[in-house]
Amino acid sequence: MLLSSEELTWSDLDEVRRVRELVGPRSHVVLTLRDMGGFLPSMWQQAVRNGEPTPFDDWLAARLRRPERVRTFHRADDTWLTHRWARVFGAEHVTVVVLQRSAPERLFSVFEQLLAIPAGTLAVSERNRGMTLPESELVRQLNVRTRRLRVPAARRRALVYRGAVTPMLHGWEPPPGTVRPTIPAPLVAGVAALGRQVADEVRASGVRVVGSLDELARVPADPPASNTTTSVPLDVATIALAGLLERAEELVAEAQAGTQRRHRLDGVNLVPAPGRLVHVGPPHTGGHRLRAAFAASADALSAHGVDLSPDAPAAGRRTFVSDDAWALDPGAVPDSDLRDARVLVTLRPLGDVLLGCYADHLLAGGTQTLRSWLTAALAAGGPGRVPLAAADREDLLEVWTRRVGVEGVTVLVPRPSDGALLVDAPVRMLDLPTRVVRAGRVVRAMSDREAAVLRLRNTGALGRRASGLTPAQVRTALSRWSTGPDEPALGVPEDLQPQVAELGELLVARVTASGVAVVGGLGTVLRPPRTAADDDVVDASAPRLVGAARALRSTLTLKEDDA
Repeated sequence: MLLSSEELTWSDLDEVRRVRELVGPRSHVVLTLRDMGGFLPSMWQQAVRNGEPTPFDDWLAARLRRPERVRTFHRADDTWLTHRWARVFGAEHVTVVVLQRSAPERLFSVFEQLLAIPAGTLAVSERNRGMTLPESELVRQLNVRTRRLRVPAARRRALVYRGAVTPMLHGWEPPPGTVRPTIPAPLVAGVAALGRQVADEVRASGVRVVGSLDELARVPADPPASNTTTSVPLDVATIALAGLLERAEELVAEAQAGTQRRHRLDGVNLVPAPGRLVHVGPPHTGGHRLRAAFAASADALSAHGVDLSPDAPAAGRRTFVSDDAWALDPGAVPDSDLRDARVLVTLRPLGDVLLGCYADHLLAGGTQTLRSWLTAALAAGGPGRVPLAAADREDLLEVWTRRVGVEGVTVLVPRPSDGALLVDAPVRMLDLPTRVVRAGRVVRAMSDREAAVLRLRNTGALGRRASGLTPAQVRTALSRWSTGPDEPALGVPEDLQPQVAELGELLVARVTASGVAVVGGLGTVLRPPRTAADDDVVDASAPRLVGAARALRSTLTLKEDDA
């Protein structure tokens, strides 16, 4: 089992002891550290996202005067970070990994060894892009002005972080050479000294170290005199303003719909105690996001009597378990696991579900064209052993209502813009307080170009060589947070759109006729997917597939050059 949280580095000695009580004595602690020249600008950017109004140079000078004000390096209990964890877990059970730009695979290699999984299992994903200096200054000035307006802190964060920052990071690609917050020349010596101090503390704690502690004192070779900017690119300002307006509209709509949301959840059947909530997908209906959200809140859920375990719940407790594969093969769930259970089936636009399952086909090594795969899936009523909807044989809803009864099944259909409902419904079914679980980040769909490259590589050794991409580069491409405007998502061929719509209408009719509780709007299932364009390449000839691989490789090269 792997548990991970950056906030654990803020723990004091008593909190570390509670962590050990939770995870047990056989656990191993991994702490990651990086050069102070990169870490401190990153910390300031995170603070700015959360409302910090102080310019970077002033903020940094204050932290160098009192390093304990950096939460990771606090001494609230008269102990330092690695000493604290070594004292509780034992130095032999603590590893410090020093991150280094030239060795991005180091962190993943350490975890592969500790978890005893094959080397190369964990992909080196694209780094989380930090804000540039113009972006940071725009957000900081927003913080200054909204403070003057006495906007409450929580509302300010909801508007600025989710309204301005997130759209900027995902919607703007900084041109090469765009200035980023950098240690200014007058403070370079102080930052290097802090790095050496951190290295000394790590050495003194006696923990295992992977990497060079000298890296912690690395600072910019050519630092600027100061971090000042007087202009912001028009694209950045436009994206931020549009994001703020959109987020403000969402907050107003959420406030107006709050009572309505509570009412539409009142009809769901609560899970008894002991009992379990079984989420069965299908794939690409939010299961990955739902599991991540519940895993991130495991401690809070446990405190409220809910365990994330496939085992039978203990007396007075409830369990939550989720597996998209069970929608495709319900027979994989034994009847014993459904005793005192409620089943949650999530649905979303049917075309998106089918395209996501085709992406899974490619990820599993499949070579079918999109058209061929879709034609077969539509004829079968869906991509699994059990059809999503069928007029002449048992389909998804019939299987689950037969096994747990009509009253034991709830169908959840959140709108694409209503991520909160995805977690609100299971939280309500488990009889938990609201906001115990927060919806995480949406997983993007596979692009047409990425699908084309996978299909080329899956054809064999010749295809892999023709792509010119290494397995690591493919994993990096697929782990990108967003794709460029010239990389549209997969689309359904125009002549197959009526069949997708027909199956969607049948699915809606079957859900309605089943009599199960429905949360959300079934009309969402009928939202049409993107229509494939003439220049889409996933079903193209081999030369065009090679061209798609070359184009994808160039985007990765550009990102490496920017770094």
